[in-house]
Amino acid sequence: MTHRTVAVPGFPNFFVMMGPNTGLGHNTVTTMIEAQARYIRKCIQTLRKRRLSSMTPKEVPAQAFYDAVQAQLAETVLSDDCNAWYKNGEGGKVHSIWPGTTRAYQKMLRAPALHEFDLV
Repeated sequence: MTHRTVAVPGFPNFFVMMGPNTGLGHNTVTTMIEAQARYIRKCIQTLRKRRLSSMTPKEVPAQAFYDAVQAQLAETVLSDDCNAWYKNGEGGKVHSIWPGTTRAYQKMLRAPALHEFDLV
């Protein structure tokens, strides 16, 4: 489970690119990577500007994000009962594909929602 696809609860200052639910079947992933790079840069700038030692996503917002993504995916053909490369073996959850538009993804990652992080 990740927070907005780029940060992981329990792992301070750990950011990932092209993690869970960032793959696409309808556009170029370059759009996703650029949005992630800008978001991560803003997180690092926040750390430096506020003289923080760490930022760690909170569990509750990360779980809410995961649940929202899974609910969105449940409304798509991606969740149909089949074996596919983008599904895991545990109940067929889709952990690879982003369910929305690239514009929605860019908007979501426009700026870090600092209230969703533990800041130290």
